[in-house]
Amino acid sequence: MNYKLNTYNYLIKLLNPCLSKTEILALILALITNDLKIKQNQYMIIAGYCLKDVREVTDLDVIMTTSAYSKLKESKIGKISVAKISGDEKIFIKFPQLGSDTEIEFFSKNRNIGFPTNNYSMNNLEKK
Repeated sequence: MNYKLNTYNYLIKLLNPCLSKTEILALILALITNDLKIKQNQYMIIAGYCLKDVREVTDLDVIMTTSAYSKLKESKIGKISVAKISGDEKIFIKFPQLGSDTEIEFFSKNRNIGFPTNNYSMNNLEKK
């Protein structure tokens, strides 16, 4: 197991009594992107987090520029798989200590291409 993933798991153990799953996932995402020096304009949460005021978030779906995704892939922090709905390659990190369905999924996307339509591309979402 990757030492950074061990660090994230240790943080979860410490923070779980104090923070919600939503807050922990957001923190881990910030730590991952900070550790890999991925700028904030190179990724965007496209699902999950927007529901934080309605219900507890159990997963985050994150689109990244191809260069940011490459950094993540090279770091070997997560596992590589294929997304069921889109058929795109994804990197995912599961956090079973927070719940069986708790994970962060990362997808590589050109800034003009989104999912399920291009209305949800990074460029279009930044305009809103």
